[in-house]
Amino acid sequence: HVGVKSCVLNSPQAAHAVFSRSLQFKWAFLQRVVEGDAEQYIPLMEAIRRNFIPEILGREVTDIEAELFGLPARLGGLGICNPVLSQEQASNTSRRAVEELVASISTGNTLDY
Repeated sequence: HVGVKSCVLNSPQAAHAVFSRSLQFKWAFLQRVVEGDAEQYIPLMEAIRRNFIPEILGREVTDIEAELFGLPARLGGLGICNPVLSQEQASNTSRRAVEELVASISTGNTLDY
């Protein structure tokens, strides 16, 4: 934790870039390939909300602000996704992809992607 905090304090923009371009994709991958439910991501969401966001901004944030920071940059947010909210969509996307793949294999039809 000391290394992460030091990185955030010394270079908050770089820490945000690593978070938004790497870490979010890693947990999105996990959400697609590991069976689970949204409640499992509450501790991660709380760590983002209570630790990461305040560290990059240098101040505490309200729940409304934290929610707004989940918006994409083009809408004034920071693109910090809530893993609790993204879990269901990731799981459904994976399920649909597997269904398409299974149907293609079982029928011999080519995938239409």
